[in-house]
Amino acid sequence: MGDRVLTTTHTTSNRSQEPVQKEKDMTVNELIQQLSHYPGDMRVLTLGYESGFNDINLSTDEIVFNFNNKDTWYYGPHECVGFAEGDKGEKCVIVGRGK
Repeated sequence: MGDRVLTTTHTTSNRSQEPVQKEKDMTVNELIQQLSHYPGDMRVLTLGYESGFNDINLSTDEIVFNFNNKDTWYYGPHECVGFAEGDKGEKCVIVGRGK
């Protein structure tokens, strides 16, 4: 199995922009394939904390999938192994918000 990519994409209300793919389980190869449809020099951003946009930060970590079963929207379903109390994880590329 290839490394997974954890990322959240959001659609925009601006109809002039291309539709954006919703959340999905994605591998590095699938992300590369999706990005190959855009110019190589196009800038990559992510949503800011409350508004606006930030540059991205790439990192890797061991992740336990579907760990969080909380009903609150702001908890993601996956967790770092360090917070999962002994569960084994899978190495993933994390696409995060840069500073």
